[in-house]
Amino acid sequence: MDIYWPHFGTAEASGGGSSPQNLYFPSDNIAAAEAAAVNSIARIDRSEYYQGTSNYMDFLIAQYQDPTTMAMELGLTACEGCGGNAGKNRNLQLAYYLRNSRWIFGFPTFANPLGIYFNPFKGAEAAFGDIGMMLVGAERDLGGVFILAGNEAGYLYGYDELAGGVSTDGSIGGEIGRIDIYGIAAEKFESDFLRGKYFKGWTSVGEGISGGVGVAVSFPKVGNISITLVATSFQLGFGGTPFIIPVSGGYNHGNFNLWK
Repeated sequence: MDIYWPHFGTAEASGGGSSPQNLYFPSDNIAAAEAAAVNSIARIDRSEYYQGTSNYMDFLIAQYQDPTTMAMELGLTACEGCGGNAGKNRNLQLAYYLRNSRWIFGFPTFANPLGIYFNPFKGAEAAFGDIGMMLVGAERDLGGVFILAGNEAGYLYGYDELAGGVSTDGSIGGEIGRIDIYGIAAEKFESDFLRGKYFKGWTSVGEGISGGVGVAVSFPKVGNISITLVATSFQLGFGGTPFIIPVSGGYNHGNFNLWK
């Protein structure tokens, strides 16, 4: 019976010397990824790991200030780093792309056949989208928020909103937008900051099909630190206003309920 052994220091090996990457791998990229993983494991204090976490990937993520950077350095794929919870899929590479890329790929149009657009999420701490209805200021939405920064980068959570206020129109539609944090470092962003009360204002143009922009702010407490969250969104829907000029706007305040 033939026994296959890894090759060291041969033409088939990736690199020279006695480092882990000298093992035989199908490609240099795989060799580099395996070497990075081996070197990371070798530097770990095992007692600290086993006492503090239930999953090695969680421990490794905790060693990085920015998990989205780790995604690129270690080449993580969509379902890695799930914290041992099969019900939560994590996509660190997508989070890194949305937070750092200048451009984003979308649907081709007649005016833009390549479908390459300026990235509206660059530098944001989270991206969100929802659908719902609004009538003279009262609003009800269901949606999802994708975390782009902090230790929860790459996670997608659902949410619902219920608000009351005043406006000059009514509509059914959706919105997509970004969330930015002020007063605290981006790597300290937590999804729980999104919970609670918010204040929102918007303006829209159109009768029948309308489009507009909205800005919502909230002021979560983080110990003794005062921080501000700003959610900026683009809105598109079906609705109308009783005024001759189809320009409308409104203001409301409500509660953001995060599903985790």
